[in-house]
Parts: sequence; structure tokens; C-alpha cells
Amino acid sequence: MEKTKVVSEKVKLGREIAEVTYQKIKNQLWVHIQGETHVFELSQGRKGSKNKASVAQTGEVLATMPGKIIKIHVSKDQEVKAGDDMVSMEAMKMEYVLKADVDGTVSQLNCNEGEQVQVGQLLVFIKKGEGVE
Repeated sequence: MEKTKVVSEKVKLGREIAEVTYQKIKNQLWVHIQGETHVFELSQGRKGSKNKASVAQTGEVLATMPGKIIKIHVSKDQEVKAGDDMVSMEAMKMEYVLKADVDGTVSQLNCNEGEQVQVGQLLVFIKKGEGVE
């Protein structure tokens, strides 16, 4: 798996100082801020132009970095909406809540509470648009 080092920086958000952690993995940029993870697809523009980012909507909930699963918020065959909490994990002494990126039904649950996982590991797969209103 092609990946770059994990970078952490402190940024000012209004009156707060927040820690932002990010890493490029293949053609994706993973950004962790205030306990949430966001994944952006990087697409190459014309030669000489900068990468453009768009939010990935794959139905895959992947481990954002090596860590420990501390809570599973869903069960197999459960209907979910984009933004729902799927899995909480602990990494680098911080808790991250991984959220659904699509509406659908949980078709795979590939982790257990207390399990150590690796970056990019598929934790939950959501089959898009299965009866969620």
C-alpha cells in the first residue's frame, strides 16, 4: 500500500486550537480533526495543475490509522444514513469516530471491540441505498 507519513499539526479554529492529523494513502487524503475522519479522493487534473479533492462515497469504512477498536455502533443488516457513527477507535492517544459516507445497509462487519487494526483495514461495508429513507 502506497502511503506517506502521518502528519499532525495544531490549527486555530475560531477561539479553539485543534489537532489535525492527515495522511495521503494512494489517491486519498485522510484528515482527522476533532474526533472525526474525512476521506477525500484526489484526482489528477491537467498536467501542471494541482490535485482536486472530492469526498469519497464508497460505503467502505476503513481504519484511518493503526489503533484499537473501542466501540462498534452498528450491527450487520442495520440500516444507516450518511453521517451515522459506525466504529470508534483509539489511535495516538485520541479517540476517532468513523462515520458512514453513504445511506444503506451494513452488509459486512469485519472488526470486534478490543481488536487492533491496521491503517486501511476494511472495518464496515455499507451496501448503498438499500431501503433507507
